[in-house]
Order: sequence, then C-alpha cells, then structure tokens
Amino acid sequence: MKILLLRLHELPKLRFSGLACVLAGGVLQACAPEKPDPQSAPRELLQHYLEMVDENRYERARELSTPAERARLREVETLLAGEPADSSLLNTEILDMNCITGRDTAICRCLLQDQYAEAYVQYFRMLKLRQAWYMDAPLSEWEIEQFDRRLSTENPQTESYE
Repeated sequence: MKILLLRLHELPKLRFSGLACVLAGGVLQACAPEKPDPQSAPRELLQHYLEMVDENRYERARELSTPAERARLREVETLLAGEPADSSLLNTEILDMNCITGRDTAICRCLLQDQYAEAYVQYFRMLKLRQAWYMDAPLSEWEIEQFDRRLSTENPQTESYE
C-alpha cells in the first residue's frame, strides 16, 4: 500500500525517471536492428553456402542443406578427396543474382565468376523447412526453363546471361 501512496515531494523524481525511461526506450528502439527482409534470407544463405563450398568446408555446407543436397555434397567431397586440399579451393564471386522467393521455395539464377575470371550461370534452389532456409539439390533442365520463363515474365528488364 505504501507504494501506491505518493508524497508530493517525490513527484519530481517520478517525472525524471519517467522521462529517462521514455528517452532510454527511444534510444533502444533506434539502436534495435530492423526486421530482416524475408526475401533476403535465401540470398544470404546462398552467399554463405557458396563460401563454405569454395573453402571445402563441406561439413558446414551440409548443415545448410536439405538431405538431397547433403548426399550430392558427399559425392563431391568423395571425388575431391584424392586431390591436394589447396587445389580444390575456389574463389567464386557473385556478379549478379535474380531470385524468385515463395513461401517455402526460392530459386536464384546467378551470374558467377570463378578464380580464372570465367563467368558462368548457375541456378540454386532453397527450401524453407521448419522455419529455416536450406540449400536444395540442383534444378533439372525443365525446372531451369520454367524459372527463366517466369523470371522474364515477372521482370522483363532482367538480362539474359546465355
């Protein structure tokens, strides 16, 4: 009951602490990170995944992958097992990325450049499973054609890399 009863001389203290709370709340709100764009999550995953593969960190890349992609990565790792470790390190740069993101699937067409300055196009699919995005196995030729048609319809100014 004492807490509810305020003495008149304590009122200035209360005003000051209330103002401090409002100011502190404003500062915290201004410093709080913005909510991430759900469309950027697949793009960030793709960039991180490519870094892991470039650095031969297949165990980490598998953690970012669906079961189908994990199996493919194991095959790649087995093929490269006999090679000197530094000979299979890559340096892939993403020159351009066009993605279509749905509720649980994202497909990106990337213009990539390797360490020899060779540019090439590669397609990637990400699936959202249990509220997180994962890399999936490569697209089939038919899926690539469908994606290119949809991308050119939805975004007519998109360049063709072919």
